[in-house]
Amino acid sequence: MNPLNLLLRILTTALVGASLLAAQPRPFAPDRMDTIPYGAAYYPEYMPADRLDKDVELMRTAGLTVVRVGESTWSTWEPRGGDFQSVWMKRVLDRLHQAGINAILGTPTYSIPTWLARKYPDIVVTHNTAIPPLSNPYFPSFPSQIAPGHYGPRQNYDFLNPDFRRHAERIIRQIVSTFKDPPAVIGYQIDNETFPTQTVTPYTRAAFLDHLKRKYETTETINRIWGLVYWGQLVDSWDDLPSREGILNPGYKL
Repeated sequence: MNPLNLLLRILTTALVGASLLAAQPRPFAPDRMDTIPYGAAYYPEYMPADRLDKDVELMRTAGLTVVRVGESTWSTWEPRGGDFQSVWMKRVLDRLHQAGINAILGTPTYSIPTWLARKYPDIVVTHNTAIPPLSNPYFPSFPSQIAPGHYGPRQNYDFLNPDFRRHAERIIRQIVSTFKDPPAVIGYQIDNETFPTQTVTPYTRAAFLDHLKRKYETTETINRIWGLVYWGQLVDSWDDLPSREGILNPGYKL
């Protein structure tokens, strides 16, 4: 055999062997996870209170170094407007710290409490009322029709509604001010699976119009770029610009 071919065959065999060796499963070593957080989500509010010690021990045995807690718990933090409860979370964070497990604390605003929806019903919006369900990549089987303004789905709120924003800021400030120092907390999650509701509200309409004014400056630019001469839908003033409901003009839709 040609010496060069022999050398290549030896090198190839060595590389294949090294790859197979590297692919072999290795035993989990928690002490090797000192730089990469290793963990999962934990929902203590779903569990009986006396399960905490057992749950944390299972986490410790599994080698978890961090857990995410607190998302979608607005009604637990604030069961009534202005009545803030934090003892339940302090108990969890203290126990995690005792076990050497860190926590990422979730802000709870993506699931609004029932009292907030009752007090400000215009916060609640509808998901996907005008688009086919398959156009939503997050929930391909999501119903294409949900009755407008009904409470139930998560994130069914108007992001720009001033009452929502005011109460969301209030609960976030309350949580952060209460738990800014506990050593178990190493970070915050600001939302979960965020996506737009695709619903037009007075606040989203006003924000969209303001965006257009800043970007295009004049309605003449809108008319030209969007091709609003099509079907005779030219806009003479910003007040004339129709909202997106019912629009079929291809330029506007794009």
